[in-house]
Amino acid sequence: MKRPSPTTAFRLSALAAGLATLMCQPLWAQDSPSPQQSQTQQNPDSTALPADQTAPDSQPLDYSNAPTSLRKPDATSVQVGGLGNSEGLAVGTLDDGHGGYSADLWSGTPRSTVDMLIGDLPATTLPSLRDIERRLLLAKADAPTGDAVHAFQTVRLRKLMALGFVNDAATIAMNASVPNDTEFARVQADALLYGGNPSAVCSDATATRTTSAESFWIELRAYCYVQAGDADALELTQNVMSAQSLSDPTFDTLFADIQNKASDPPPSIDKPTALQAFLAKQLGLPVDEKLGRDLGTPVDLMAFHDERGSLDSRLDLAERLIQSGAYSASDLLALADQAKFKPDDIANADTAVQKLTFFRGQALLRQAAAQAPDDASRAHLVAAALHLGTQFNMLPLVAQLQAEAAVRINPNPALKNNTEQIGFALILADNAPAASRWAALLNEDGDAQLHARFHTLLNLFPITADQQKIAFKSLQWLAGEANSREPEGGETTREIAGLVFGLYNVLGEAIPPDIEKDYADVKQHLSVGRSIPPNLLQSIHAARGNSSRRGEALAAIVEAVGPQGPSDLSPDAIVELVQAIKDDAGASAAHDFAAEALALYVPQLPPPPPAAQ
Repeated sequence: MKRPSPTTAFRLSALAAGLATLMCQPLWAQDSPSPQQSQTQQNPDSTALPADQTAPDSQPLDYSNAPTSLRKPDATSVQVGGLGNSEGLAVGTLDDGHGGYSADLWSGTPRSTVDMLIGDLPATTLPSLRDIERRLLLAKADAPTGDAVHAFQTVRLRKLMALGFVNDAATIAMNASVPNDTEFARVQADALLYGGNPSAVCSDATATRTTSAESFWIELRAYCYVQAGDADALELTQNVMSAQSLSDPTFDTLFADIQNKASDPPPSIDKPTALQAFLAKQLGLPVDEKLGRDLGTPVDLMAFHDERGSLDSRLDLAERLIQSGAYSASDLLALADQAKFKPDDIANADTAVQKLTFFRGQALLRQAAAQAPDDASRAHLVAAALHLGTQFNMLPLVAQLQAEAAVRINPNPALKNNTEQIGFALILADNAPAASRWAALLNEDGDAQLHARFHTLLNLFPITADQQKIAFKSLQWLAGEANSREPEGGETTREIAGLVFGLYNVLGEAIPPDIEKDYADVKQHLSVGRSIPPNLLQSIHAARGNSSRRGEALAAIVEAVGPQGPSDLSPDAIVELVQAIKDDAGASAAHDFAAEALALYVPQLPPPPPAAQ
């Protein structure tokens, strides 16, 4: 029996890294972004290996000599041993039996490699891979051993916050401990401040505040004395601040408001800190969206959820925040419906969108599609939105934003040209029943290739017995055509057949016994498209049967797909990744990624044969 896809609670997929700048420009001025540029821009806390530097295939991936912006010039290495070492006890919210992985998932990987892999985890557009990232970062795991510039918990908390898992970061921070590490102490405090719980902020987790002479910690100390009602200690702390001339107009204003239970906003915030953002939120002051440009995703989240902010500022925040994947669809859907547009722009949305930034353009097309007078107009607008989603590697997100309008369209022969675009988008929006209505427009004669691909994709979801018969017939057609001298649909039919049969084999999906030989011969058609980088592939292979390198493998899987998604990967690369996900993250995760990859896949034509000499 087919099981339902577990992606119903659809987390917003992330924009391919590096599109933030593009998204804030009118769409007509934008070109498709370079994935290589995108990767570098997305992760300011990590630096990729130079193009000519690769890790040796004969040993675990090792980035110890790679430059990284995570390093500080004056940083000193810390030596990390096993459980209970200088990094403290293993902490996490997910253990092996509750959605996480085994405690040794990093223990077989060089420490420098772990730091680089975590730092390079991309903001992914795919819910299946974002779930893997979250589970990886929240697993109750021992810190990996070896020399390190930064504590494992420091690297982990930074990445959790950068990807928008702010509450999760606060939970980890409350339980983590790295003695005598001032960098970790500050990152830990920031995570707790962004979590917004005063009790946690003033707990033993921020004990550094009681001894440090730095202004941040002294200011936090003063706040906590107010919380505790300790007037004598507060007076002593304020005397210290005065003696050391630690006056900060922003903090002074916010702190006075805390003491006086007032809410006077500071004149300006020139050098914002997590403490200032926390105090502003505690006071009920509006959180300026400009703070997020300095402090990042956690403050962007605060500002976005503050409905007192202007509509324009929240739309600007959305342009940035969709990179982090931090929202459920309902967060952005509500904002998209609040956006204001002129009647002329609604009436001519397909041209007006060219003047708008990405999310505003999606909001316009969504509203226009909702008001469209007929199915043809609605399909045209949904297709325009999906086209932009493809252009910006954001199709899973756009599928969610436009799903309501897509479901309202009654598929009919006049709209047949939209079948692949809208039908596959409905799959990505986790609505296979609605997608099947589009598949019904196709026939196995005039639409043979798309007919076969669509029905074998639908077969990964709960379908009727009649639909399963069609899927089996489609498998037979794919096997026959892939092994013919001149397949219908050309070489791309071979690629689709190779991908479908490879995925079915890994997932354990039923394949008609009478085509098993044909299926075996299809494997030679799997190699056209983007491949997995050798160093990442080596990590993926080495982890099989080795739980101590599972973290390395899972991080390598996500990075191999990259922020651009799987659409241009070769079939053998996709099949390899699905097998690895099944081995290291489970069958359910493998199923979800396989369905997303098959829906997004764009067949690549093989290179022409070399010219005769």
